[in-house]
Amino acid sequence: MKRYDIVFMGHFCKDEIIAPGQKPVRTAGSAVLYGGVAAGVTHSNIAAIIKMNPDDQALLRPLQDVGVDVYVIPAAETTEARVVYPSDDIEERHVHQIHNAGPLKIEELFPFRTKLLVLAGISDQEFDLIFVQKLKHLGYALALDIQSFVRQIHPTTRKIKFRDVAEKEKIVSLMQFIKLDVLEAKILTGTDDLAKAAQTVESWGCKEILITTSNGVLLRANQTNSFTRFTHKRNLGRTGRGDTTFGAYLARRLTHPPREAQAWAAALASLKIQDPGPFSGSYDAVKKYLNNL
Repeated sequence: MKRYDIVFMGHFCKDEIIAPGQKPVRTAGSAVLYGGVAAGVTHSNIAAIIKMNPDDQALLRPLQDVGVDVYVIPAAETTEARVVYPSDDIEERHVHQIHNAGPLKIEELFPFRTKLLVLAGISDQEFDLIFVQKLKHLGYALALDIQSFVRQIHPTTRKIKFRDVAEKEKIVSLMQFIKLDVLEAKILTGTDDLAKAAQTVESWGCKEILITTSNGVLLRANQTNSFTRFTHKRNLGRTGRGDTTFGAYLARRLTHPPREAQAWAAALASLKIQDPGPFSGSYDAVKKYLNNL
């Protein structure tokens, strides 16, 4: 049986990104890709389980280049989305999902063990509460990107809307780590105050919470909040910012306390935000950048 320190799970996504003042960009996306690359740069012994059309496996090269073991669950089509930023506000975006690889199923998984299993979905089409409960019953420690439930796809227009989740407290209670962005935090908790939102999520049963913003990342751990700013010099790689932060944090957290992992994640994400696509730097580059802050 394969054993890993972290396993990411979810869809791969082919994105078309449209932003003001920039030419449309077609790129590989998904929380598994951005988070997995960040984790692979930070730590070894990482894997990713991805449901997609096997014909698109060449797109997984960035994960493999940083040492991530990749396992593909075959699907008829690879998930594809169009992401539109109508303004310079990094928090405002419109997303339509054009193709979908279908939900993940327990029987599709290969036998493996891991210290942490990360549910890195991009919409509500990948996991449901029953699937998560089965994973917990199998003994996995879980981390969740809450977009896996908040991003809900309209059955006819295929537009992704951010909506509240009826089972949110049950879902969160099963998690060791959880990541939200500003909009998701407000939708789920009803407040713009990130510190209060983090406390509310904590009260549902998850003890380490990250909330990413355009300026940085708030961490709630050990019943206290801390905020670390991003320090990027240009903003060409806004897509994947939160996924990158979460992946880097979880990998660093394997060997470091929460605040040190937060600092590492913010530094790596700052470098990533400067250019489109997943993080393309090295461990040493992040270490040098962090030491120079």
